[in-house]
Amino acid sequence: MKNTVVTSQAPAPRGFRDVLQEELAARCADNPRYSLRAFARDLGTDHSSLSQVLRGRRRLTERTLRAFGAALGLDASTLDGYVALEARRADPGADEAALRSVRELTEDALAVVSGLEHHAILELTHLDAFRPDVSWIARVLGLTPDEVNIALQRLIRLGMLTMEAPDRWRDLTGDRTTVVRHVGRDTVRHLSEQVRRRALDEAAGDAGREFSATTLAVDTARVPEALERIARFRRELVELLGADGARDGVYHLEISFAPLTRTPPETP
Repeated sequence: MKNTVVTSQAPAPRGFRDVLQEELAARCADNPRYSLRAFARDLGTDHSSLSQVLRGRRRLTERTLRAFGAALGLDASTLDGYVALEARRADPGADEAALRSVRELTEDALAVVSGLEHHAILELTHLDAFRPDVSWIARVLGLTPDEVNIALQRLIRLGMLTMEAPDRWRDLTGDRTTVVRHVGRDTVRHLSEQVRRRALDEAAGDAGREFSATTLAVDTARVPEALERIARFRRELVELLGADGARDGVYHLEISFAPLTRTPPETP
């Protein structure tokens, strides 16, 4: 079982200079008579050097960072993280490489979220009749071998799939539900359109297929209860279909409950 994964964008990492600035501000807030000179004294340095560090005019060396960190009571593992971050910031080439790596991973993650084939491939590995063969996967999912190969590379790069042997692939994601936020509308729309296209392209009246849509006027005060019931229904259905037994097919369940009115109509 796979539910679409959406992740929020991570904030920029907080540097050690930010820690110093915030600590000074906190101490001044607690004691209006506290000063930069007092902070420098507590850190074991002179106020002129500390001022240059806080304003970004002097680079934080590892020795200085560890000395200040020890004075603030930070543990060794925390300081190791700040040392590594400052080292990356001091090397533009390292920063660019790290940024490029993050950008590539982000593109891979968005592709997995918006591409139905990725989770379909992962679920295929759980079938009793699964074949670790690109041509077989392409035929079963109605894809081209190139599309399958691209999806496989993304899954491997993201650590979602491993090929332990030529005849043994393993899904590393397990059965999980992850809440997804801050993903662009185009990404969600692309996934939804794939699901609907698959449903409509297949022959109508198949006993193993259901596609329906309902539009209705509602009491918005009861929407939270409706959302909870939808979540419960999804959990119950997953438990039913995931119970012990033969696994000989991969299905996709999409439930959409969204407002069509942008604001509640005014009461006359």
